[in-house]
Amino acid sequence: MNLAFARTVAWRVFATGVQVISGLVTLRLLSRHVSTADYAVVGAALAMMTYLPLLDGGFRMVVNRRLLAGDVKERTALLQFSQVLQSWVGLGALAIGAIAMIAYSVTPNARKAGEPLAFYLALGGAGAAGMLSQMQASLLTGLGRQAQVFALNGFTSIANVVLLGLCFHFNFGVWAFPASLFGGAVLQFFAAGYFVRSLEPGLPFGGLHRDSEFRRRLGELKQEAIAAFRSQTSILFLFSCDAVIVGFVPQQAEAATYLVLVRIFGIVRNCLQAANEAMWPLVAQGHDGARRFEQPLLRLNAWICGAALGACVPTLPPFLDWLMKEDWRPSPLLVSLFAARFCITTLSSPAAYFLLGRGEFQGLARFVERELIAAVLLSIPFGWRFGPAGVAMAFLIATALGTLTPILARYSRLVHQAPRTLFSAIWWRGVVAAGLAIGVGYGLVRILPAGPVAVGAGLIAALAGILPGAALAWSRHPLKSGLSRSSLANILRAF
Repeated sequence: MNLAFARTVAWRVFATGVQVISGLVTLRLLSRHVSTADYAVVGAALAMMTYLPLLDGGFRMVVNRRLLAGDVKERTALLQFSQVLQSWVGLGALAIGAIAMIAYSVTPNARKAGEPLAFYLALGGAGAAGMLSQMQASLLTGLGRQAQVFALNGFTSIANVVLLGLCFHFNFGVWAFPASLFGGAVLQFFAAGYFVRSLEPGLPFGGLHRDSEFRRRLGELKQEAIAAFRSQTSILFLFSCDAVIVGFVPQQAEAATYLVLVRIFGIVRNCLQAANEAMWPLVAQGHDGARRFEQPLLRLNAWICGAALGACVPTLPPFLDWLMKEDWRPSPLLVSLFAARFCITTLSSPAAYFLLGRGEFQGLARFVERELIAAVLLSIPFGWRFGPAGVAMAFLIATALGTLTPILARYSRLVHQAPRTLFSAIWWRGVVAAGLAIGVGYGLVRILPAGPVAVGAGLIAALAGILPGAALAWSRHPLKSGLSRSSLANILRAF
């Protein structure tokens, strides 16, 4: 299990590293080929397309959990069910994506952009294709091949950015976005289909026949799927609806910068959650190793996340100033608000993924729904009064109310640990790491020249934040007999 887990984490890190590089290349392309006003409109439309995966109704997550624990006969039936479901969901996504884009095309900001209706319909079609490819690839998680999912995600990111660059090179303009997204989705769909069918030969590609077995399976999974759907819907809206809301507020130049930060901090969040995302299938399968490493992962995660997000505060503005143009540079306030919000989220993420692996969909849904409602209600007046910074402030306040303690409290009850002890153990590490990273980062930014060296300054600042945790672990378990798997495990547990 440890080797499989390490391999899965390695592929997750690979996929995230590719996303980081492709994200930076994309930002560079945007600064050269797209105006801030155009990207504010396109970015909001793309954010709306991220809601299409919700059309699976939570069945995708439930099917994967059943596949992880089911026998061979059950696996075949579940895979056949998933293919028929995928076909109907794909048709629904195509129709709803078109309707959503038609509605968005008549908003004031979209009308100012001057793009034809066909452009928005193309975005909707590309979003539907992307959703179908993700559903096909996600079956590999249920088949115990999560590493292949991460590998596919990494290579799809490469394909997307290469296609985007080619489209810009051939003067596609904003049409480069739907063209590149559609091309990447097609590649991912057929690659995932090949891997799935290598594990389950003879499995058809889709199908629209809803026989009695399909209806029986639908009824059997419905209640669990509804709970999963609530959880997935809340989480997806929470991390994407601010990008939609900011597309309707004044100060559209700063709105484009906000969307860039959404993209960057989304990549950072994915990177920081690599081990957590690889862990939840093991929790679902009931592996003993998953239980042994839950607590160490929480503590180690606190050091890493606090340091990484703290380092972003001083180094991200000068880095974007060099990478893009001066009018894309975010204000220190906006970066600080994003870093604080994502620090709260990532420090709680191991506990959230544990709840996910345990099937605690209803509990997760309640926590995130409260946070989402508060975020939306606050962001409307805050955004109208303070612009994009007000939206960021509203979501930070909501995250503090919804994620700061409830998820950890629920987790502590399940593992029979005092909530106060768990909370303090995580947060003193996160705060110390963030404080050190911010201090070292500002010191380096002042003495180093502007430009790409900001990346190095950020890395040094992050390492400075993690250093106390490493020193603490070393003091508890020094390496007296050389590095081995058991000694490394002891050090990780001591963080």
